[in-house]
Amino acid sequence: MNETNTETLLAQMNELQMAGQEMTADRLQAVVSLRAEMTADAPFYVIPAASKKRDKETDTQFLLNKNGAPAAVCTPDELTAALEIDTGERLPGLLFIVKEGRSTAADRMKTALEAAKMKGANIPDTIVTPTEKPLLELAPSELTAWLAMTSANIEREKEKYQHTFGADLIDLDNEAWERGQREPLSTGFPSLDQILDGGLYPEALYSIGALSSLGKTTFVLQIADHIAANGRDILYVALEQSGAELRAKTLSRLTDEIDHDHGRLTVTQIMNSLKRVGWKTGKPGYMTSQEKAYTRAVEQYRNTIGKHMRIIEGVGNITVSRIRGDAERNIRYRGQAPVVIIDYTQILAPAADKLTDKQNVDRNIVDLKRLARDLQTPVIAVCSFNRDNYFAPVDKNSFKESGSIEYSADVLIGLQPFGMIPKTDDKAGAANKATVAACMDLTNRFLEAVILKNRNGAVGTVMFDYYTLCNRYTDKGVKPKAPRVIAPADGKKKNAELLAASAEAESKGKK
Repeated sequence: MNETNTETLLAQMNELQMAGQEMTADRLQAVVSLRAEMTADAPFYVIPAASKKRDKETDTQFLLNKNGAPAAVCTPDELTAALEIDTGERLPGLLFIVKEGRSTAADRMKTALEAAKMKGANIPDTIVTPTEKPLLELAPSELTAWLAMTSANIEREKEKYQHTFGADLIDLDNEAWERGQREPLSTGFPSLDQILDGGLYPEALYSIGALSSLGKTTFVLQIADHIAANGRDILYVALEQSGAELRAKTLSRLTDEIDHDHGRLTVTQIMNSLKRVGWKTGKPGYMTSQEKAYTRAVEQYRNTIGKHMRIIEGVGNITVSRIRGDAERNIRYRGQAPVVIIDYTQILAPAADKLTDKQNVDRNIVDLKRLARDLQTPVIAVCSFNRDNYFAPVDKNSFKESGSIEYSADVLIGLQPFGMIPKTDDKAGAANKATVAACMDLTNRFLEAVILKNRNGAVGTVMFDYYTLCNRYTDKGVKPKAPRVIAPADGKKKNAELLAASAEAESKGKK
């Protein structure tokens, strides 16, 4: 092997390893050879390898090649890897996976290709072509008829493709819209719904971020509770807090809603047995106000929220693929796609061990967007912020390991303390840091939810009271936008003078 070929193979090996493919030199050589055999000029036949020797499969390959049908023998992993190598040559337009008799190898190969396609690989159209008996046992006339049948499959694929254009799909869209499939889900916060044009839309990815411990989990959980209480299933992927702690947060908020003055309880009072002594009397026929509020909260949770809330716990071991499987299982068993919530995105299991943190977050975000689109359900990805946001207001670059978060999300929402100012210099940065520190010390925080991006709607800011002791957000309305002022070109007139002159001109015009 010459030096150029060695360098090429090493580059291809690295490329496949970065894509998550385990690759040895021998296996890479087999994959590269397979890729070289593929032709884009005719449908390519793939024969699943059933044994290491591959004698029988190789004979089948020779038979197909002899009859003008380009073919190769390979395993599902080899085929996937071969398609992922970028050689600069065109891929086959169509793959025929040969399924001989009752063998399940072809079906496994088709499944592997579909999984690779879900991860973003460029996979050609693939058709499993069955035979009643192995190709080597077919008479020449039977083989000719079978090859003709595959040609008919090509015509059927062409016909299906003709119906993928808008003229055929617009009627289906109208029917879906009439059935209410594009109706938004209310977040439970009227002002937030107002800016989001009604709430959370199917097929949309929402990224909600904040500094650590500011209150993003509580904010998202309260939205999830509202949706669940109104009958829509929630799949809450908790990668940081336990399901018991999240349920305790909900119960704490409910006690505050039920009896704010006398019945409210903190998470610690609910979960800690020693703290429970202070509000549970244990006396028959007598309950404190807190005990009454807690009893009502448990009953309310059991009959409303709890019927539609499923929490999956994990720490760095849950992949987007696993989440998709759970969401699809919900569709099968309960007849509805759940709203999916990831808390939080940066600690999802990596898509591939060889990728950087940013590359893994980017790939996971793209897969979450694909999940929202495929299942036609809202997906909420909770995100952490960069440490720079202790010193500056939220913006699109605030999202840690951003990139795809900024570009793939349909809606970006950043939580921040009220009073953050533009970081024009170090003094402004220090003032913002002091604002954040002061906010963190409060049990009753005044926060802003800044809608930084809204692909199909408006942007703006919603103000909230956040009572940390009982995990409750209260909508305080949409923050008025500051009037836009255009500075004069010569810089001599002040903005106030411009506004006054504009108002005077407008008044004269009306007269």
